[in-house]
Amino acid sequence: MKIAVFGANGGIGRWVVKYALERDYDVIACVRRMPSKPLGASDKLRVVVVNTEDKEKMEGILRDRHAVINCIGVSMRPFHEDKAAVHANSDIIWFFVTFGGK
Repeated sequence: MKIAVFGANGGIGRWVVKYALERDYDVIACVRRMPSKPLGASDKLRVVVVNTEDKEKMEGILRDRHAVINCIGVSMRPFHEDKAAVHANSDIIWFFVTFGGK
């Protein structure tokens, strides 16, 4: 199975990547910035720095994926509007419906 994991550098995202690799999935780990600690050691893992508003990059990531797992977190700071995470979630859904879902 070929999957894309958004928010792969966070706590839940790292767990999802680890779980998927243990099951021999082909994983594209999508992150905002390159992780300081490796996400895993596998030839089935590709880490990609991506802005979800980058249409060309998103299309390339999602074109042949069977599934997308979104682990992008929303800020827990009180009274903080995390518009970037909300927009990222809607971008991921739109791109996957348009280009992914094989």
